[in-house]
Amino acid sequence: MTEIQGKFKVHNDKKYINYPTQVELSQGWEVYKPKKKFVRKINKETKQVKYFKQYFYNEVTLDRLPPKIWNRVNPYSVYGRILNDDFYKFTVKKTDDDLDIIMLHRMIHKQNLDEENIKKLYNSLTEKGYNGWVLIKAKDSIDLIMLDNLMSEDTLDKKQIKKLYKSLTKKGYCNYILNKAEQYLE
Repeated sequence: MTEIQGKFKVHNDKKYINYPTQVELSQGWEVYKPKKKFVRKINKETKQVKYFKQYFYNEVTLDRLPPKIWNRVNPYSVYGRILNDDFYKFTVKKTDDDLDIIMLHRMIHKQNLDEENIKKLYNSLTEKGYNGWVLIKAKDSIDLIMLDNLMSEDTLDKKQIKKLYKSLTKKGYCNYILNKAEQYLE
């Protein structure tokens, strides 16, 4: 599956703004869209100008449904409905693994992360070809748990800690585990 389709101009610039990628969605990025997205159509014969709203329709699986919409709907009842994010419209395609995706989404948003269950669901879903923001965030959660576990062991693997630390800070994460790792690496 490809990224979310649809781009728009901002303030008559020649630049187009795209919907955030799955990696950006996993990091919490959102795009603030213009209030109205109208397209102008001119009839050359009658010189009549018509304005109409332009919508971008996307069919996605639950692992790619933007977080902003996840928080507004019940994931068990999204099938067959059109979900709005301003002028982006989403329909959710039902899959056999939707319950696993819902469980993984809930697990990565809990305070106490269960590493074994997250790993099991993550591995199962990636083997089946899923790669949306839910799985990217799950992978980052696994890395954070692994980093925390590495620093609490008696035998510290400095190379592994440094590798995980660089990976997570490059993605923009900042929390107490990374602060602890930074202090350790100094």
